[in-house]
Amino acid sequence: MTPTLQSIGNTSLNGTRLSIQNKSAPGFYPTYMFGHKQKLVTEILELVPSSARTLVEPFSGTGIVSWHAKKAGLRVIGNDIRRFAALQFKVLVANNDTLLTDDDLSVLIQPSEGASLIEQYFVRIYGTRNAHFLDHWIANIPRLENSSKRDMAAWLPVFCTQRRMKYYATHLSRKGHLPGSERLIRTDFAKEMLSGAQNVLPKLVVDNGQANEAYNEDGTTLLEHVEADVAFIDTPYCCQRGNYGSDLAFYDDLVRICLGQGAEIRDILDGNCDLPPYTNFASRRTAVSGFGQLFLKASHIPTLIVSYNTSSKISIREIQNLAKAAGRNLTALREFQRPLPTNTKRASSTQEVLLRFDSQHSSDPARDELNQSKG
Repeated sequence: MTPTLQSIGNTSLNGTRLSIQNKSAPGFYPTYMFGHKQKLVTEILELVPSSARTLVEPFSGTGIVSWHAKKAGLRVIGNDIRRFAALQFKVLVANNDTLLTDDDLSVLIQPSEGASLIEQYFVRIYGTRNAHFLDHWIANIPRLENSSKRDMAAWLPVFCTQRRMKYYATHLSRKGHLPGSERLIRTDFAKEMLSGAQNVLPKLVVDNGQANEAYNEDGTTLLEHVEADVAFIDTPYCCQRGNYGSDLAFYDDLVRICLGQGAEIRDILDGNCDLPPYTNFASRRTAVSGFGQLFLKASHIPTLIVSYNTSSKISIREIQNLAKAAGRNLTALREFQRPLPTNTKRASSTQEVLLRFDSQHSSDPARDELNQSKG
C-alpha cells in the first residue's frame, strides 16, 4: 500500500526528550551537542553593543546564540566546519520562512528507487522498517522544488536521530554498532519525522526580515570576508577532552548521505568526518596560533565576544595579550561557575568566561567600563 500522511498520522511526541507539548514556550531550540551556550545566551546578548546590526558566529555549533540574536532583530551570519552544524544553521537560523508543506511530505514518503545506504550500513541501528523509510525519504529529496526545502528534508533525519540518542558524542564501530543508539530501533521514524516537519519546524523558523547567511568552511578564514558589527567566538576544539573530527562523525556522514553525497564518503565506518583543512585549536600551540589569527582576520569587526572555558589549554591572559597585540582592549569580563551533572558530588572547578574585546578605534558608551561579575 502506498503510504499517505493520513495513514502515517500526525503524532504526539509526549514522553520523548523533545516534547513539543511540554516545550512549546518561546526559547525552545534543539541543542544536542556538547558546549552549547543555551544557559549563557542572555549574558552573551547583553554584551552585544546597542548599535550592532549584524552578528557573525564563525563556530556556530547548534546555532543557539545566533537564533536568539535573530529573534532580537539582528541580522546573523553563521558558520561551522562540521556539516550537520552548518546545515542546522541554514535550516533553523538563516532560513526565514521556508517550511515543508503537506504536498512536500507526500512526495518524500513515497516508495522510490535509489541508493540504500541506510539499509546497507545502518540497519543494525535503525532496524529494517526505519531503514527502508529513510532510504525512500532520502531518494525523494531531490524531487523537492528548491534547495531550502531539500536542506530541511535532509536535516530532519539527523535531528530525529539525535533527539533519540543517549549520548551527544558517539563512535560508529566497524560492525555498524553505535553506542547510545538503542532507542532508534524502537522509534517509528515515519511518524517522528512527519511530526518534526509539522510540529517542530514551525515553532523554530522565525522571520527577522534580514538577509541572514550560512557557511560551511573554516571559521577563521570566514571572518576575513564577512561584514559584521560583532562576532561571537566560541572555538569548539580548544578543551582538553574530545575529538572534534570523530566524536560527531556519524552525524556528518548521515548529512552527506541525506544530501545525496554518500558516494563521496571515503569510508562510512571509519569514524572520521573527512573535514577539509581548518584552523585547529586542539593543542596549546595551535590554540595560541588560532586565536592570534582570529584577532588579525577579524580586525575590521569592531567588537568580539569570546567564550572561554577554564579547562582550555590557553589562558585568559594569553588571549588578552593576543587581542591587545591586534589592537583590541578588554572591555568586559564575566565569569560563571559551570554546573556539573546532577549525579556527581564533587565541586566544579571549571568556569565559563565571557570576554568582550573592542577595537581601540571603536566605542560603545553603554559599556565603556570593564564589567566583572561572577555568575
